Amino acid sequence: GHCCNYTFGLADANDEEVLRANGGCCQWGLCCPLPCGPCSKVEFPIYDTKSGEEVATVFKKVPGCCKWFFTPDVQNYKIEFGKVDDLKHRVLVIALPIFIDFRYFNDNTNDGSPGLE
Repeated sequence: GHCCNYTFGLADANDEEVLRANGGCCQWGLCCPLPCGPCSKVEFPIYDTKSGEEVATVFKKVPGCCKWFFTPDVQNYKIEFGKVDDLKHRVLVIALPIFIDFRYFNDNTNDGSPGLE
């Protein structure tokens, strides 16, 4: 994948893509995460693959100044389920920010462990 591609396919138990999240790469919060202004957030709209309709959104928010200064590895995520009614699809949406955080934003140099490689 492209280093700047924040598109994710969410597949069901049959390995069929049922939802697609697209964070793009042109958001200030991806390029320059800071605790204020447009640099403080990233949005990942989630679309139903059959209808193309936006059905949910995951938001990544950089914490406030004090928390960001003392614990820069802390991130806040918010999920708006919108039109995701299927419980199994909701679980996929809940798992998405965990995956995104570990895959792209987890740079915890404070814990002293080598991490997953």
